[in-house]
Amino acid sequence: MSLGSRWRRFDAEHWIHRLGMLQTTMLFLVTAATVIAGLLVGLAGVAAAVIPAALAALVGWMTAAWRRDEPWTWPGWLGLSGAGVVLSAVQLRAGGPTWGNCTGLALAVAMVVLLLHPDSRARWSTRPGAATSGGTRPGIDVRAGAGGGRPGPS
Repeated sequence: MSLGSRWRRFDAEHWIHRLGMLQTTMLFLVTAATVIAGLLVGLAGVAAAVIPAALAALVGWMTAAWRRDEPWTWPGWLGLSGAGVVLSAVQLRAGGPTWGNCTGLALAVAMVVLLLHPDSRARWSTRPGAATSGGTRPGIDVRAGAGGGRPGPS
């Protein structure tokens, strides 16, 4: 079996969701640690937790949207992961290798590689209203009025 066929059979969309969950969890832990450290310093220290909390919320929201097969999540994740690669590389260059820098760079590069997988790219290239109008997984139909999505206005 060739490397190309293994790459084509790899379930990149599933692993993008897993990496998104991992990033959300890590950012939540950073937020909790920042709040605890901020309580020791004072109210100004607690305010510093706003940035990792906002990032955790953004990544969690994008992870949930990825699972719902929203087409806009592919460029969103690519932009966020690309910014993560650049930011981690700059931190690595400026401050030297640390566990945080290396982990951030590895996660961001892994996410970009998974996003470049043909099945992940197909999510962005699918036309609106094509065969995947709302969900590609069996049993999930989130189109308006399909009964499987959000309830409509009453």
